[in-house]
Order: sequence, then structure tokens, then C-alpha cells
Amino acid sequence: IATFARKVQLIQHNLVGDASLLLYYPMNGNSSAYVGGVNGTDSNVGYPAGYFMQAASTTGAANSYIETASGITMSGTSFSICAWVYSTIANSAYHRYVSWPTDDHIIFGQNNTNHYRLFLITSGGTTDGSSNATVTTNAWQFLCETWDGTNIRLYINGSLDTTVARNGTLTETNNMVIGSQKSSEGTNALFDDVSVWTRTLSQTDISNLY
Repeated sequence: IATFARKVQLIQHNLVGDASLLLYYPMNGNSSAYVGGVNGTDSNVGYPAGYFMQAASTTGAANSYIETASGITMSGTSFSICAWVYSTIANSAYHRYVSWPTDDHIIFGQNNTNHYRLFLITSGGTTDGSSNATVTTNAWQFLCETWDGTNIRLYINGSLDTTVARNGTLTETNNMVIGSQKSSEGTNALFDDVSVWTRTLSQTDISNLY
């Protein structure tokens, strides 16, 4: 699907105009934000063909990542993070997709048992959740992590995979990073159509995005 057609699809489902859409990165040749106004800064990132048009490519090295140019505030009791991900790594190590590495309140990626990782620190405590599904490699997967103040959920290709309990409130104001922790946990992957929301996307919302 071409970039323009993808934007039309999102507008038709009232998603681009949704005030809760905090950030949207199409990754078409750069890490500029189509929504949100906070562009990324690239470190050893390429832009080959992606799921829609182009995608950000990280090498697996810790110094291969995209970092937002300023802090991204995530606060309260809800958020959602979605992205098309093409991972080429399946091993006994941690790899990051999207995280806030300054204090690691939010980590979305892969864990050391080859499952998707749902790590979250709130006022209620810490949860290091794991998906039921193992990581699919060398194929595009549409992944959405949501949190509603009570449960973290992972959706894979539009279907619910995992629900993990975590209550509390979230306070996060640091820079967001895609692709690594900046000093470790690098991911050899492609990232396309990355979006961050300040509300909990519903099953219908996620199906529309997928």
C-alpha cells in the first residue's frame, strides 16, 4: 500500500484525527513525525523497502537506533504502542523495539526466551510480561501493546495474544528510542508505521489499523 493510501485508510477510520494519537512515524525515508511534531534522530539506520513503502532498518548493534529529538510524555493510566515489525533475530537475548531507556518505565520488544516482551513500571509496581506466542522472524508482524491502568495486552496481527495484570499510574517524560537501549539490546529488524497513543486502543481500533 502506498503512503498516501495508508494515510487515507487511517483518516477513514478517524485515527489520524484522533487527539489521542501522540506520535506517528511512517518511516518513509526518514524518521520525521507525520503526527506529533517530534522528529527522530537516526543513528546507523537505513530505509529499505518496508511493509507499506519504506521502513527503518536497524542493524542489531547497540548504536543502531532512532531517538526522539525531545522527551515524550506518557502519563496517567493508559497508552498504546503499535508498529509493523520484521525481526530477523530469535535467540536467548533481549532486543528492543520501542522503549524509554533513560528510566526504562516502558520496554516493548523481545525477551531472552524468544517471546515478545511487555515491561512496564508504574506506581503500582513492575511487570515484565511475556507473550504466549513466540517471536515470528523474517515476516512482517503487526504488533500492538496496550495498557488501561489494570492490564497490559498484546495484539498480534489484530488478534489478542496476551493479557498481563499491572495497575497503577505512569509517569514518563524522557526520550523514546526505537531499535535498541542505545548501549545494549540492539535489534536487527525493520520498523514501519510506528504509532504511540495516549489511550487504550480497542480491538476494533487495532483491527482497523491492521
